[in-house]
Amino acid sequence: DGRRVVSCLTLAVSAEDQEITTIEGLAKDGKLHPMQQAFVDQDAFQCGYCTPGQIMSAIACVRDSLRQGRRPRGCDVDDAAREVIRARGWGDRFIHRTGHSIGEEVHGNGVHLDNLETRDQRILLDGTLVSVEPGVYFDAFGARTEVNLLVDGGEAVITPEPAQSEIFLLEP
Repeated sequence: DGRRVVSCLTLAVSAEDQEITTIEGLAKDGKLHPMQQAFVDQDAFQCGYCTPGQIMSAIACVRDSLRQGRRPRGCDVDDAAREVIRARGWGDRFIHRTGHSIGEEVHGNGVHLDNLETRDQRILLDGTLVSVEPGVYFDAFGARTEVNLLVDGGEAVITPEPAQSEIFLLEP
């Protein structure tokens, strides 16, 4: 019914008679949703629960707000992505903002998807372009994904091109 839930913590009986969209339901006519394709192209998988949850939560947070005539704040989008990781017990390993503003020189002066470092309360206006790069960091390595999100004409557009072509080991 258009609500986000943490599926691994939701009893099936509580979803009776509800409309449910899963990660598989994003594909249309056999073609993956751009966010799904970006994860596949980059081998950007953490686990079978977290990865779909991050994709669904990131897209849903922005789209839900736009449909309701609200503009999400950077800190709200960060909270939505961060909650997926917290619910799975990895919250203490999510030590970086979810994303940043993209400008002509990569990092822009606009809104950041951040409620960890700066609590960015600025809203995502039409024309806003941000990275969405949730990840978890361990002592010896880190795992992170990155796609771009553009607010365009009241819609959230995921732009995986140019796609990240390498996975890097992040060492302390």
